[in-house]
Amino acid sequence: RGEEVFWTGLDGIGRLLIPRVGIEPPPRHISQSVRGAIIAASRKWAAQHYNCAGQSGAMTIPHTSVTLAGHNLAWKTTMRPLLLLILTWLFTSPVLADQHVQHIVSDQTAALSLPFSDGVQVSNIIFMSGTLGVTPADFKLVSGGITAETHQIFANMKALLASQNASLSDIFKCTVMMRDIAEWPKFNEIYVTYFPGDKPARSAFGANGLALGAAVEMECWATAGSD
Repeated sequence: RGEEVFWTGLDGIGRLLIPRVGIEPPPRHISQSVRGAIIAASRKWAAQHYNCAGQSGAMTIPHTSVTLAGHNLAWKTTMRPLLLLILTWLFTSPVLADQHVQHIVSDQTAALSLPFSDGVQVSNIIFMSGTLGVTPADFKLVSGGITAETHQIFANMKALLASQNASLSDIFKCTVMMRDIAEWPKFNEIYVTYFPGDKPARSAFGANGLALGAAVEMECWATAGSD
């Protein structure tokens, strides 16, 4: 722990901590000579550690009304350059500089004037819209129930990912919505064939109705492939 020291100067208000040296803060009833010695020791410590002796400003020691000369702290010599360095890195970092949103829209989706993008890419993450088991040209469900629709979903996702130089192995998160949660085991039998290795994180739940009366819908996230 340390004793708080508030420092007021042209640059605002800073705060220092003066380490304890085996004594409590000077109580108000001690003699002026003892209080003066403590204040003098604090002045010396601050001058040694913060290069502030003899400069304009004011520093107040708790439990006293005495102000000491000083202002610069380490702000001008250390903290301000460090803060500028951090801000410069933040605003020039490639990770932050490439945060624009790229909308991914296939020719088929554009021709059908659908009210959504097939996906968006932010930095190196691809967020795919919920995918149904539809044929891309006419956006109609394939026949055959959850089995056929699941295969079609993966075919559609493969095409989208390929356009971004990615593949199913780049998927790391999936959300599955099913019209009938009782079909969960049947869906899983097909699902695992598309992820023979490590499986993405996943959520699955039953829904009270899906678009076009679909049996299943999937929404997945993936990392974009490198050029």
